[in-house]
Amino acid sequence: MGLDIGLKRTGIAISESGLVARPLEIVENNYPHLHQLYQRIVQLVREYDIATLVIGIPYTSSGDPTAQSERAGLISDTIAEELLKADLHPEIVPSNEIGTTQDGEQLYPGLENDLAAATLILQEYLDCL
Repeated sequence: MGLDIGLKRTGIAISESGLVARPLEIVENNYPHLHQLYQRIVQLVREYDIATLVIGIPYTSSGDPTAQSERAGLISDTIAEELLKADLHPEIVPSNEIGTTQDGEQLYPGLENDLAAATLILQEYLDCL
């Protein structure tokens, strides 16, 4: 499963084949109150028996952290904690999401930005396997 975490919305993509990512849904966020997001991720990990969770973290092109990457990292840590509480243990893989919004718009025309970015984040991970 791939996540494009935003303060207002989070795009979620999945791959059932392990070869091709597909957009799944968008969760509306109410940052900093993200309990609904955490619950939905736990629910989806359980429902789809997710083995790997690829989380987009926005670093600079040189790999340096930004204020947004620090927030996304904290959200990612909380997701990991919530999954452990639910006795779910997918591998969590951070992925530099730089450029995924722009590239996603071109690769997945017609998809909302958050869904396109989440799909691209997951597809890039799958392509490297």
